[in-house]
Amino acid sequence: FHILNHAIGKGLLFLGAGCFIHEAKTRDLTKLEGIGVKMPISAASFSVGLLNLAGVPPLSGFWSKFFIVMAMLAFPADPFLYASTIVFIVNMFIAAGYYVWLLERISLRSPSEHLAKITEAKLSMVIPVLILAILCILITIFIDPVVEIIAEPVSVLVGSTVSNIKISLILGGV
Repeated sequence: FHILNHAIGKGLLFLGAGCFIHEAKTRDLTKLEGIGVKMPISAASFSVGLLNLAGVPPLSGFWSKFFIVMAMLAFPADPFLYASTIVFIVNMFIAAGYYVWLLERISLRSPSEHLAKITEAKLSMVIPVLILAILCILITIFIDPVVEIIAEPVSVLVGSTVSNIKISLILGGV
C-alpha cells in the first residue's frame, strides 16, 4: 500500500514541478516563490501531493506511514526494530517539515516579479497532475477496496496467502 501511495504522490510532485518549471522557465526556487497564485490548479494539485507525502491526516500518506509504524511496533522486544522505528519517525517529521516548507514557498507567498506574466500550464500538462491529485484523494476515501485490489497480485509475487498478504498490506509490511 505504501509503495503505491508513495509512487502516486511522488509522480504528482514531479509532474507539478514540471508545470511550474515549464511555465516559469526556471528551476530556481526563489524565482518560483508564489507561482501557485498564478497557477492555481497546478498549485492545488501539487499541494495535495505535498500534504499526502508529508503524511498529513486524513490523507492516505498518513495512513500508509501509520501502518508501517504499527507493523514495526508489533514485533515484541526487538531492539533493532524499535531503533528503526525511531529513525523512521524522525525521518517522517523531517520530510513533513520540508514538504510544508515547500508548500508555503510555492503556494502561500506573493508571486515574484519574475512571474508577472505567468498563467496556468496547458491542459495537456495540468490534466495528468489533476488526475494524480484526485487519485490521492480517492485512495484516501477508498482505502479498503484499494488494499483488496492489490492483495491478490502481491500475494502471487511474494508467494503468500491472500489473507496473510492483506494483513501485511493493512499493517504496511509490504
